[in-house]
Amino acid sequence: MRKFQPKLFRNTKFFTVPCSLIVLFNSLNYLMLKNLIATKQIDHFILRYEWVLFILFLGVSCIPIFEHGYIFTLDGSAHCYNASIINSLLFENQSFYSNYLQFNDDITPNWSGHAILAILSHIFSMSNSEKIVQFFLIISLPIVFRSLVKTIAPHSVFISYLVFPFSFSIIFFLGFYNFSIALILLFILLKYLIKNYDTIGKFKTTLVL
Repeated sequence: MRKFQPKLFRNTKFFTVPCSLIVLFNSLNYLMLKNLIATKQIDHFILRYEWVLFILFLGVSCIPIFEHGYIFTLDGSAHCYNASIINSLLFENQSFYSNYLQFNDDITPNWSGHAILAILSHIFSMSNSEKIVQFFLIISLPIVFRSLVKTIAPHSVFISYLVFPFSFSIIFFLGFYNFSIALILLFILLKYLIKNYDTIGKFKTTLVL
């Protein structure tokens, strides 16, 4: 009997090569960080057009998402199934699930990923909806982390490249989409607090945290 092997594992060159390049660049980047942080002197031309390199790395990071039909995650299929149930309960008059399930009154953080998938599935297929969510997570984490780094140390922008290997972290492959969204929101919140700490006051800062 021929053993079934998903496409993701039959053809991994477009997955391993981008990740290897990112790890290699970050290794070289790490060797230069101490000198960059100490001197804070980066060539103006490099600093001005560095964003092109960052966009290139974003594009390389997205290759595995679009190269393969599916990126298998542990909980990803459960999120898609739950989103289908939510749509069925909301928009079908005689839903099969209404005999067994009903919505909780409590609002939990897990609603974020399910709600996004439920909305997207009205426009795209469920598989493409999940792919869009994965694409959003892959590009958002480096962007918000870069924004935070530029807020703290504008001349040390190359530190932001260290986040790229974490785009495909164990959290992503476990399918913890809600946790990943929360991590993105954390960096956005930290940037807001750092930029507005003097104006919002300690009490409001503690309240936000």
